[in-house]
Amino acid sequence: YYGVSLRNFLGPLLLARLNNVPVPEDYLTKLEKMYDYNLFAAMPNGDLPPVNDSGRSNTRNILRKAAELFPKRSDFLWMASEGQEGTRPSKTSYAFPYSGYLIMRSGWDMDDLYMMVDVGPFGYGHQHEDKLNLITYAFGRHHIIDPGSYRYERSKWRSHIKTSFAHNTVIVDGEGQRRAGA
Repeated sequence: YYGVSLRNFLGPLLLARLNNVPVPEDYLTKLEKMYDYNLFAAMPNGDLPPVNDSGRSNTRNILRKAAELFPKRSDFLWMASEGQEGTRPSKTSYAFPYSGYLIMRSGWDMDDLYMMVDVGPFGYGHQHEDKLNLITYAFGRHHIIDPGSYRYERSKWRSHIKTSFAHNTVIVDGEGQRRAGA
């Protein structure tokens, strides 16, 4: 769903440019920050972890567009080109306080260590009971994964995939999180 939001903000910018209509400067600043998530949250293989009701997606094409829009961001180009062009990002840890994701990595190579921790508030929709969930990728492989989404249906499996028990969280006294009132 993050990718849908990004496309929903990118579309008006592209339409405005096609018609020579100026956009507010802060629109571009905020759009650039949206692309930051694709860069800093990407695992070493370029995929975004499938958190909440999202699926795994690769950031390379997304960041190729970001590199066109923001040519001063050579780190976007570096990720989009798999390190063949641009400049390797200098940050190895990044916090997204509003969405509540913390990213830590040992570096930017395929075999480097990566961890994402979910520390954010419970959102409005498509949320899972997964606070303090962690995801790891190291030595070119997934190690601890998030289950991502399941088919949108009313089944025991759809209900289960959203629980704490389906995630890499701490279970206290046999009880999962119940932030959704479930």
